[in-house]
Amino acid sequence: MSESPGDGKYPQRARKPKGFFSEKQQEKRNEASRGQLQADLPIRSKDKRAAPDDSEGEAGPTTKKQKKGDGKPNPKPLDVKAFLADLKTDYSAKKLEPMPSRPPKQKWGAVKTAITDPSKAPIGWNSGEPDLINDDLESQITRCCERIKDNIMPHVYEHKLEELLTEQTKRETKMAAENGLDWPVVQRLEHLNSILEWVQGDTINDEYNVATSIQNVILAYRSGVLKWCHGFVTYWHNGAQLCAPRPFQWNEFEYLYDEHQGDTIGFWVEGIDGPGPSKQQSVIEYRTGSRKWTAQTSIAVRLPMSDGKPPPEPFEFDFADDTGADYMVLSENDVRKLRTNLQDGGIAYCPPRLLAIIPVTLADGSMKSMLVRQLEVNIWNRQERKYMASWDSIPVIVLFGDGTQRLNGPWLRWKFYTATAPDNSKRLWLYDYNPANPLMPGPRLPTATQAQLNTAMPPPYKNDNIGNRSQYDPNVPSGKSII
Repeated sequence: MSESPGDGKYPQRARKPKGFFSEKQQEKRNEASRGQLQADLPIRSKDKRAAPDDSEGEAGPTTKKQKKGDGKPNPKPLDVKAFLADLKTDYSAKKLEPMPSRPPKQKWGAVKTAITDPSKAPIGWNSGEPDLINDDLESQITRCCERIKDNIMPHVYEHKLEELLTEQTKRETKMAAENGLDWPVVQRLEHLNSILEWVQGDTINDEYNVATSIQNVILAYRSGVLKWCHGFVTYWHNGAQLCAPRPFQWNEFEYLYDEHQGDTIGFWVEGIDGPGPSKQQSVIEYRTGSRKWTAQTSIAVRLPMSDGKPPPEPFEFDFADDTGADYMVLSENDVRKLRTNLQDGGIAYCPPRLLAIIPVTLADGSMKSMLVRQLEVNIWNRQERKYMASWDSIPVIVLFGDGTQRLNGPWLRWKFYTATAPDNSKRLWLYDYNPANPLMPGPRLPTATQAQLNTAMPPPYKNDNIGNRSQYDPNVPSGKSII
């Protein structure tokens, strides 16, 4: 754990998506749209260079490298020959694992007199439909009509039905404009066109040489050669498709990117993010002054290994804890610090690999295209003087400019147990073990006093300081610990 309970310091936090990304659930019909690509893909089988191996030991800011056998996983090096021979394999055409079973349909029965007070609704009533996929509009619309007939909270479903019908009309219009292509493909085409416009605009003027690949991806979708295959990616270089749909693997991406000189000639990963836009639900341009309700987390970041060379030393940054962000967010200035080795006379490392350019929906509803690069992250435990986990490669949005506002994204909650306590301290607790397990040694989550529980939430414009927020004083305990 990062800090001791009740000491008045700021700890840190984590979550559990299914992978590196927060993926939207797709309709079952998406799977039916998986089609085989043309057999004559322009495969470029080069194996001049050894595959990258990210099994380097981890070293803390002031400690020696981790020894072997310390419990940290060591990824196996990529078998280059087997990988290149496998590039034409279309994994989307293989037998898929069955979808997880969904809960049964909720049933409460119809009533004669409409119930509009939730306290009078049947026990267990809720407006969700756990047996349906959220994005399956037809099923959701049919269910709303059933719920309205049941007469239990009909106004809730009437509003929901109105929203669903509006969304259905928008989809049908867009699909008709694309000659009836499947909705995931139509949605992806819309955002690829938006990305292409941004790439060719004055902002970057195709600085990363990806415009040709994006144009060819669009043509492949519209011709039916390429289908949207949820959970699979294709790699593109200088407009040429390098493989059939396959699961994303970091070592495979690294090898192809380096082999085809992605830094200079351009490289594109199609399908890495999803057909629709990602979300960064915290407005990236913060107002001046302190953040009133955002915990700060310190995360160690480093460049991935490149060309078989070990990365430079990591750098710790403070991040705003944002559970609504699909990606970690850094700035160009932050990456510049990671790339510059001052101890070696200011030698600059290559920029981190460009993973994608994605459309991102901000909290204010606006949409922007953003660069996503590969970086590695970890948490340094100051008390135990070691890292809490192995180094993970993750996709990170890198904003232009020298901003200092950073979002931690989903990695922390994917990797660790996290918790908060209602002690008005806005602290975040980070564990590499389950603190609810009584068999696990170590600190537990602190409780809050009754006075803290009864404290009214202050307005956001009120300044936070020790004078009016005594829990910030490290000498004042923040509630009685249950330890």
